[in-house]
Amino acid sequence: METELKKFGAREITLPVVTSITLLAIKRAEAKAGRKLSFAEVAIPDAPHLEMMLAGEMQWAMQQMFRQYDAVADLLVPAEQIPEVEPQPELAATPARSKQPMLNLGE
Repeated sequence: METELKKFGAREITLPVVTSITLLAIKRAEAKAGRKLSFAEVAIPDAPHLEMMLAGEMQWAMQQMFRQYDAVADLLVPAEQIPEVEPQPELAATPARSKQPMLNLGE
């Protein structure tokens, strides 16, 4: 079936693998919150849902998915239905200080 679909111009999207530790942490966070949490909610480093490292893993996974979705966007939405978006000015990047202590691995 895959070969047949590729003959008609189908493209492939590979979903990234998230570690079982992160999945378990998400389940625990959802139980604590009393509801399902979106990828965006668990990927915020300063949110109380996941530790910073696990939130970073979710950010990485989302970046991998978004790149692939962007690459096949023309197949997902017809061009005439894509709204014109004005480019947004870039905000000055001010890194937020984390509540977790920074580790000095050189010591």
